[in-house]
Amino acid sequence: MDKLNTSEKKRLIVVLGMHRCGTSAITRGLQVMGVDLGDRLMLPDAGNNDKGFWEEIDINELNVEMLQALDNDWHQLSLLKKEDFAKLKRDGFFERAAALLQQKTLHTPIFGFKDPRISKLLAFWKEVFDAGNYDVSYILAVRHPISVALSLANRNGIDMEKSHLLWLIHVIKSLSGIEGNDFVVVDYDKLLQDASRELKRIADKFRLKIDMTALEMFQSEFLDPNLRHAEFRYEDLMSHERSSDFLRDVFANVMSLTLDNQWDFVELPQKTARWEAALEHLNLSFMMADKAFTYIDIVHQQLADKDVEIQQAKQENEAEVAKKNESIQKANELAAHIDVLQQQLAEKDRIILEEKEENLSLRSSKSWRITKPLRYVDRLLKNKNSKG
Repeated sequence: MDKLNTSEKKRLIVVLGMHRCGTSAITRGLQVMGVDLGDRLMLPDAGNNDKGFWEEIDINELNVEMLQALDNDWHQLSLLKKEDFAKLKRDGFFERAAALLQQKTLHTPIFGFKDPRISKLLAFWKEVFDAGNYDVSYILAVRHPISVALSLANRNGIDMEKSHLLWLIHVIKSLSGIEGNDFVVVDYDKLLQDASRELKRIADKFRLKIDMTALEMFQSEFLDPNLRHAEFRYEDLMSHERSSDFLRDVFANVMSLTLDNQWDFVELPQKTARWEAALEHLNLSFMMADKAFTYIDIVHQQLADKDVEIQQAKQENEAEVAKKNESIQKANELAAHIDVLQQQLAEKDRIILEEKEENLSLRSSKSWRITKPLRYVDRLLKNKNSKG
């Protein structure tokens, strides 16, 4: 596609890397060099990215939509093909991406952004960059694969072997895509240990100037040792039973790039080509694994839905039981009240019966008979007085 006419060549700094590799912290660090990150940034998420994602919402949403159009997702292993990127063009995503970047860079000479999904979609985005005549530099964020796997297991429930494969895919595809461009590889653990040194590496490579006040604020207010929950060494990966020789080879070579050894950069294209070939060889297995993981996810979702139904039914049953228990309690209270009334009535009946028996006994007595005339005279006198 022909390059777009631009009166001024804008600069882009694109942060690549696997999820949970420190892309957010590195992108935030670009602000100390005067790099504009946009005005529609994703909000922090407590327990996930407490310090913020520093991710442009519009670019993120476009990447999500493109992967969905290809029946893919960030956590799938299947590699994207040339025909996939051709489909994105046919579906109008190229024009949308170009217009979005033009909008984001309209009022700034240098724009930086990140989204780990770009590593999967880099071949597509590179054509957009080329058509827009941008001056593009890249940062590849890396982190120890075991740290990434533990973080993804905690956040998404992804097992370690799959996390390792995702790490390989993101790193290798990034290295392949940035060949021929200015790029820096930054180790997340080293950034946390010495942010000043790592940001200076970036600034020197990209010919940028660090604002020392902004750097001090970044170090004191943004960086937090708690961002790193665990730190592993290369030896830990070598001895780890769930890591592969492929992973160890790539990790060792990538970590050497963080030391800016020029000889490693000379050999990198040949190594990257070999690693990409290995990925392509595994792609059929990746596709089968994705289907299996999709099936497992469906089963897990069905189990989760069933669990929700069971919990709802349990709550309904508990409510019904509570309602019945309340009715039984009220019935018991009513029965107890009736028992009290019956006892009171029985007591009254007993008293009446006793009085009746006493009256009968009195009337049958001798004194009752003797005093009968006197009672008769008493009634006559009462009647006479009442008439008078």
